Amino acid sequence: MKPLIRKSDYQTIRNILLSSRSNGQHHDLLPLENELKNCEVLEDPLLDERIVRLYSTVEVLGLTFKNTIKLTLVLPQDANIKTGQVSILAPLAVALIGYREGHQFSWTLPAGERQLRIIKVEQNK
Repeated sequence: MKPLIRKSDYQTIRNILLSSRSNGQHHDLLPLENELKNCEVLEDPLLDERIVRLYSTVEVLGLTFKNTIKLTLVLPQDANIKTGQVSILAPLAVALIGYREGHQFSWTLPAGERQLRIIKVEQNK
């Protein structure tokens, strides 16, 4: 499944990538750049509310240990791990953006690979 991204998010993320690259912060940008290359860009009103986008709050189920995490995808300057706000540049955010409730994927952590499923998406903006 191709990730689906609304046009306004696509433009915002592209600007972040360009700005980060010009500031010499390019080492962690490749996964998000690749995700954008592979996505389908839709006009904002056409994107289903169950698809993860910028400012979505997402509940993810870890299938191995049956634990859930809840996080909100935000701009890098708004990230705050204590409040569950994760930068769109973070690897987990890259893995989530553009996918819908029910999507299952693998995620590699220091402790090994885990299977995760998006169980709920809420839109905040």
